[in-house]
Amino acid sequence: MGVLIKGLEMPKEGCKDCLLVKRGRVFDICPFLKREVNGNVERGGKPYDCPLMELPDHGRLIDGDELAAGCDAPYWCRWLSEIEDAPTIIPAERE
Repeated sequence: MGVLIKGLEMPKEGCKDCLLVKRGRVFDICPFLKREVNGNVERGGKPYDCPLMELPDHGRLIDGDELAAGCDAPYWCRWLSEIEDAPTIIPAERE
């Protein structure tokens, strides 16, 4: 399971400008990785195992697996009304 923080943008310079990193006098600690991070430039400014990922502009997101559960027909056979009535997991967000 993950957490979506609405309004929080992906840090442009990785760990250096991440609002979630705990700043220390000697080093910075990532609260997710539970270790020191330095934002190595050769890896795009963030550790290879950084748990943050950017969510692109999108329409409303639904649980397609839930919608398809118990359906004998292929996914493309679902009626549009069933898709429209599916509960929204993450609301639409476009710039």
